[in-house]
Amino acid sequence: MGAFVRCWRCDQPFKPWGDERLCSTRCARQRRSGLDRGSACVVCGTPIAPHRRVDTRFCSGKCRQRAVRFVAIRRHFESVRNLVADDMRELDEAWRRARRADPLGYARTPLANRLRDEQQRIQALLYRRDHRECDQCGARVPMRMGQRYCSTRCRVAAHRARHARN
Repeated sequence: MGAFVRCWRCDQPFKPWGDERLCSTRCARQRRSGLDRGSACVVCGTPIAPHRRVDTRFCSGKCRQRAVRFVAIRRHFESVRNLVADDMRELDEAWRRARRADPLGYARTPLANRLRDEQQRIQALLYRRDHRECDQCGARVPMRMGQRYCSTRCRVAAHRARHARN
């Protein structure tokens, strides 16, 4: 009855003719095209295409997967860090005792070798790796799942040795 309403897009007061919610065809066009949405990807910050859904948070599947992996890695790291915190404190204390016992030669003792091995085991747990021996040289190092050699040099040497036997 002659009352003014506010446009949903530009918030300007206007007198509707019927059931309109937007003041003009320009506002309707911009709202439909999504230009006024102003949303950006939460991972990379690029603007999200207007044809996407209004509640879209990522510009692509790649960014969505990157966000999922980041959250999973952070959760794993924090949960394992809580589990190995006591081991890390004990390891630091053992290094301090070894330094105090032999200030000049503590790094060359069998105890130091065991402590280094324990330190590598803890790091392997934190970074989702397995602490095991290299198939070629026998060195104990953190390895990914399915990894057999500690380095490219060992992998090439094993490959050459296998072909030399044939």
